[in-house]
Amino acid sequence: MRIALKLTFSVALFMGVLSVVEGVLRGFGFTPHPTCRQYIYRYPDEGGPMRGLLPPLSAEENGPMRVLCLGDSFTYGMGVAEKETFPGRLRALLGPGVEVINAGMLGSGPFSQRKCFRDLLACRPKVVILGALINDAVDAEREAAERRKHGPRHGEPTRFSRGVGWLRDHTALQPFLYTLHQRMKGMPYPFDHRDVTWEQLRKQKFDHYNATLERGTWETLVFPAWLEIEKECRQRGISFMIVVFPVDVQLWESNAGAPQICAIQKRIAEFAADEQISSCDLTPAFRKATQSGELRLMYGEAETLRLQSRLFTESPPALFLNDGHPSPFGYAIAAEKVHAHLAEHALLR
Repeated sequence: MRIALKLTFSVALFMGVLSVVEGVLRGFGFTPHPTCRQYIYRYPDEGGPMRGLLPPLSAEENGPMRVLCLGDSFTYGMGVAEKETFPGRLRALLGPGVEVINAGMLGSGPFSQRKCFRDLLACRPKVVILGALINDAVDAEREAAERRKHGPRHGEPTRFSRGVGWLRDHTALQPFLYTLHQRMKGMPYPFDHRDVTWEQLRKQKFDHYNATLERGTWETLVFPAWLEIEKECRQRGISFMIVVFPVDVQLWESNAGAPQICAIQKRIAEFAADEQISSCDLTPAFRKATQSGELRLMYGEAETLRLQSRLFTESPPALFLNDGHPSPFGYAIAAEKVHAHLAEHALLR
């Protein structure tokens, strides 16, 4: 009896300390993701978190038309509800006769996306849309290094990874420990927004992304993975297209580095043309929205939190959240452009 009381007291004390730590960390701005965790799930034998509705993994041949959207957090819709992502908004534009599968995975690169595509071929998609970003080469280098170190099965879910995922999605502890770990290593992730000016932050991003062109990562890692997806789509009669998202710094005023960043997008466009792959660059549409005054460029941190809490009403809309991911208004533009591209090029056949 005495042991049981001591054990109960110890557990209660431990939970109380954790509650205090959680409150302190949230007071310093470390919070779980406020909108996405209810949508996260894992496909069988797949290592990355995805969102949306899970379709049958063995679909009938004459079933509904399905559009499969691959990509990283820009496809996933980090910071917004699933219906506000570009796959969610595309689903609304296409109507009830078409199922749109959001298979975007947080932090994924071309190798993870290729595996995801193969895992979901049993859903019999009619169209595959790959959401591309200028940081895809950085993710490809990271995934290649992980595979060299841990083997090709690295990244598949384990009890430990599921536990870390639960902490990330429900508590402030894992985001705090991750940030502390990165700072101890001298590697702020993805960029240090607090200790630098906007000009310094812009230069960080330019140097970070443009170096991948010089290293040849796009030619050796990214494009071959994309070509494997395109080849398998072509063999099965599936339409394939690449959608290129801009990043926030490309649209800043007086952005002397923009041509350098656009060199990556230019190379993606050249690759798509050479391989006869349909592609749609969203940068002109995003830039037009800001230059016309229709949308601001970016929400502040407090505005982003109000938006995610559904309390956001007073300020003019903006294209990006304060973490650099598109806002619901940015995703609306993306979905409209993708919808028009699908119709113009008769990809929904």
